[in-house]
Amino acid sequence: MMNDYTAILTKVRAMRSKLLSKEEIQNNHSLKSLEDIYQVLQRTEGYDRAARDTDITELTPRSIIPIIHNGVYYTFLKLYRFANLEQRKVLKLYGIKYETDFIKKVINNILAKKDSNIYFEGFTDYLEKSRHFDIDRIESATTIDEVIDALNGTIYAEFFEENRSSFQEIPIDSNVLNVKFDQFIAMHVWKRARHIFSEKELKQFKKYYGSFADLINIESIYRLKFIYEMSNEEIKNYILPPSRQLDEVTIEELLQANNQLSFERLLRSMGYAEVIVNDKRTNDLRIEESEFLEGLLKFLVRSCRESMLPILEYLEDKQREASLLAKTTEKIGWNNVKPAEKELV
Repeated sequence: MMNDYTAILTKVRAMRSKLLSKEEIQNNHSLKSLEDIYQVLQRTEGYDRAARDTDITELTPRSIIPIIHNGVYYTFLKLYRFANLEQRKVLKLYGIKYETDFIKKVINNILAKKDSNIYFEGFTDYLEKSRHFDIDRIESATTIDEVIDALNGTIYAEFFEENRSSFQEIPIDSNVLNVKFDQFIAMHVWKRARHIFSEKELKQFKKYYGSFADLINIESIYRLKFIYEMSNEEIKNYILPPSRQLDEVTIEELLQANNQLSFERLLRSMGYAEVIVNDKRTNDLRIEESEFLEGLLKFLVRSCRESMLPILEYLEDKQREASLLAKTTEKIGWNNVKPAEKELV
């Protein structure tokens, strides 16, 4: 029997069948050069369209990686255009992760005094028509103030106005601002979710996004406590309300941890052992949430198959595919640099 999700789920299943697995990327011995990577992109969902629309004069990591990122955007837009109006509401909410990536890259380019006009027309058209971005002003901006002015009318205007003075400081404390921005986005998504998901979808989404918010809080507490050495009262200003495991008691326990070992023990007791990575080179603790959230989402999708969750799961898998392709491209590009040229990097 046909339902509201039959058409889009059928399409996603067809698109999923073309995803490259981790093994196909990392253990593919035929991927030895940038030409090999480019050929893979030319025959893989999303990247093929991005490659056709990009005029490349030389194959370098700097020319190939934007194609990979744009391939993810093309895939998102393909599903967005196919979706019905209700499904588009969910995809718009999910697409915020691409919008924030866009904003961060524009700001980073301006800080580095680089050209900010780095995005393909299809995605910027979507931002302009569906998300109220003033693309002309953004792409012509040469200062952070001009970017902030151009974001007026978007959901991000409030955050940037409130933090305008922080963006004018020299040097900009980008790490703290990134934490605050991620928290602003997480709160927006959390509030909007209850208005766009069905009751069944919302129940599963809360489990997933609650864990996601937990991990943002855990990483924020760890970085601000052990790297920036902020006081506990200062750190509390950066804690997100929505959570799954983190209540006021557990947050206070994390804040009171005297060292990284105590912090790690607390995470294990909360069921987050899988996200802990001990970096032997720096003797630091890292929070790696990707595989943990991937497994959690797959588990939740199994109990809610006739919904938007399988579509979001596919887009997450597409992002992971792109990240692996980008890392492989960088590795191959670096390995092909002559030793004398490496000394100049």
